Amino acid sequence: LATIHSRVWHMRFWPVSQELIAQGLQQQEAVPTNHAIAVSRLAGGLPGTTIRLLASADAQNNLEKEQERVRSLMEASIAERMKFADALRENPERMREWFTRSIALLANTIHVNLPQKNRQAVTAAVQCRMLLEREKQFSKPYGIKRILFENALISLS
Repeated sequence: LATIHSRVWHMRFWPVSQELIAQGLQQQEAVPTNHAIAVSRLAGGLPGTTIRLLASADAQNNLEKEQERVRSLMEASIAERMKFADALRENPERMREWFTRSIALLANTIHVNLPQKNRQAVTAAVQCRMLLEREKQFSKPYGIKRILFENALISLS
């Protein structure tokens, strides 16, 4: 598995606009306007996530909680971040999920705030770039995953 993983190219795309997703949900799935807007915002421009959210109210609640955890972790003290890292000490898969969700959340923040040309888009872009670099290192089979994960959490400041 590590051999295959090392040869795969990861392609990241900008999130689809929330307006476009909401419009598609209304037209193709007959989702009411308010629900379509809420689901598209929660999905962060990710069509696959949007489909999963439509299928399950539990998925919506879980994603809302996860996004709030990611946001609060980005604003937390270094001590709180290290406590989080310690909780995931023996679980590289959950660390990888954290990278994926955090990068998606930051990419959506950039996408939403870029047209307004505000500072939040710049800050999110810097954090996103840093996490992408750390995730690349994390994915290598010879890296010490916990140290790389802790480094990424510390660097969010």
